[in-house]
Amino acid sequence: MGHGRARQRYRSRRDAQGIRRDRAPLPGVDQALERGVLMSRFGWWVMTVLALLIAAYAMGVLFMPVMRPPFLQQRFLIVPLAAYLHLGGSGIALAMGAFQHNSRLRSRRIDLHRWMGRTYVVGVLLGGVGALALATISQYGLPTHVGFGLLATLWLFSTGMAYRYIRTGNQAMHRRWMIRSYALTFAAVTLRIYLPLSQVAGIPFEPAYQTISWLCWVPNLVVAEWVILRQRVEALLPQLRPTAVSCLLVSLLGAALAACGGQTAQKSQPPADTETVDSGAPPAAPPLAANPAQEPETPVAEYVVRGVCPYECCKYGNWTLLDGGVLRSEPNPDADSVGQVASGAAVQTDEGAMVLHPPGIAVVVPDTSKPAGLAVGDTVDVITYTGAKVARVRSQGGQESDVGWGALRMMREPLQRWWVHMTDPATGQTGWLQMGGVRSQTVGAPGSCSKNK
Repeated sequence: MGHGRARQRYRSRRDAQGIRRDRAPLPGVDQALERGVLMSRFGWWVMTVLALLIAAYAMGVLFMPVMRPPFLQQRFLIVPLAAYLHLGGSGIALAMGAFQHNSRLRSRRIDLHRWMGRTYVVGVLLGGVGALALATISQYGLPTHVGFGLLATLWLFSTGMAYRYIRTGNQAMHRRWMIRSYALTFAAVTLRIYLPLSQVAGIPFEPAYQTISWLCWVPNLVVAEWVILRQRVEALLPQLRPTAVSCLLVSLLGAALAACGGQTAQKSQPPADTETVDSGAPPAAPPLAANPAQEPETPVAEYVVRGVCPYECCKYGNWTLLDGGVLRSEPNPDADSVGQVASGAAVQTDEGAMVLHPPGIAVVVPDTSKPAGLAVGDTVDVITYTGAKVARVRSQGGQESDVGWGALRMMREPLQRWWVHMTDPATGQTGWLQMGGVRSQTVGAPGSCSKNK
């Protein structure tokens, strides 16, 4: 028994030391990757701390339902398996992947590096499959469906390529694909950086979220390619620091951002024919439209539920805002701005409203919870959620009824926005704010709901 264990330990040490001996030596370009540190020590610590914080948040949301915001609660009701896979797998990948880019760990603990790498691949596989399913029902339509769906696809592909190359012994290509893979994994962090920044800037949440569904990962890939290319060029021309390639990438990125900003500014300018000159005469009546169908449609709320507070144990009262934003005169992103409330502000809230537009679409399927007024195969509008696994639907005839999830096959989710009417005592401003997150001073600790009911 003792000799068997000794042989096993010797074989493990021999295999670990034989990685570089059994495989072909790296060319000069790749020896720079082997020798160099992929990022500065400070940069690695920043990346790792952010990754671990978001991974901990994912695990908290996974195992503590009280932490789930309304849209995540809906995902757990509609596609619970995909939600569990994505949160669990992504949290594991975020935590494990950060340590895979530590050169000291790779050189000193190769066995640990291997097992953490295998765990990372499993996490990406689970998280990527869940992300693909969730992308089909993401908020705000086609831009986010495609943005998050492409992110999940490239995430799985890059990780698969990294695994393939390490299995064939090509360490240089493995590391390049791992840089790309973790750049996509890190989208979970950049997403949660850009979202609050967009709200502080006063950008409406819907266009901000649609843009960030791409912005959270495309620049990450640009940076990853920059790191890979810079290291390869510096290996060939070490006297170029910073390299000409790095400067060119910075210039191209700045030009692209400037072009996007110019297009945005141009779109925001009113058309030239709409400008008016104050001549002192009363304004002329607008001409009648030749074709009413050509008149611009005014977006209206399809369904508004007043007085709701969608979080568990949620009560209106004294709140501390996590994210500030623009106060509106009505619960509508197109309503007039009446002020600004800052992140961290202590506000007094008195009313809430869930605005749903457009409604969801579902098909009635055989189930005992099907109301008498609905027939199997009917298509209904899903206008709101009234409880756990219960939705309020509207038939083609306009009749509303509450239906259990078992009787519905969801084709499209309703788009929901939560607005809260509040007053900021520090500024005296009062208005409606579209909510992101709050710490309510009137809500009890987790587990206190049953005591208060």
